[in-house]
Amino acid sequence: MKTFKQHVKEDHGSMGVGTSDQNAIEDGSIGVHNVHDPDVLSRVNIFVKSMSMKEYLSPDHAITELRNKLMRIGLNFGPVGFDENKGDQTVRVSRFKTFGKADDGQDIDNDGIEDVKEGGLNLRIKHEQSSVGTSKVYCELV
Repeated sequence: MKTFKQHVKEDHGSMGVGTSDQNAIEDGSIGVHNVHDPDVLSRVNIFVKSMSMKEYLSPDHAITELRNKLMRIGLNFGPVGFDENKGDQTVRVSRFKTFGKADDGQDIDNDGIEDVKEGGLNLRIKHEQSSVGTSKVYCELV
């Protein structure tokens, strides 16, 4: 009878369970909070853009789902409101927002991204309602 270790080595080589040399976004090896790196931002955007593959009963539900997922990697964004059957909007994205006083007495209030990525980071959102009443939501971090 094989031990668990033997079984894992046969199926995954010497890498073990849950590891990969592919640097997949979900394996935790690329530091997905480092959205100032263009390669990381590209991989995170693949996930963000994948939301448009589903239809939602309410665009608010899609945004809540996206917010919850992005908060897992330390990203957050401001309130989003949907007034019409379709529309575009852009909201500011923050990462580990910091505020307070520095040792030298200066005020600190930044979004955690502006100091490492020029211009900061925004979430562009486009939504449209279908003829049956469901909504498609298209998002992209820019």
